Amino acid sequence: MSLIGDRKKIFKTIKRQGWIVEQGRKHFKLTGPDGRSISASTSPSDGNALKQLMRDLRRHGVNI
Repeated sequence: MSLIGDRKKIFKTIKRQGWIVEQGRKHFKLTGPDGRSISASTSPSDGNALKQLMRDLRRHGVNI
């Protein structure tokens, strides 16, 4: 699947876990229920963006 489709699925999953997803011009801001935040790239041309997002979410204890 595409980066955009996979990213949408991830965002839907973390929203159910209490995260807030805000879209900026170049990055998404993901804020957890505990107040911690993660920045995620909006660029579909970055091949590693999805891997980096998954890694960052795992570091913050999100089960996907």
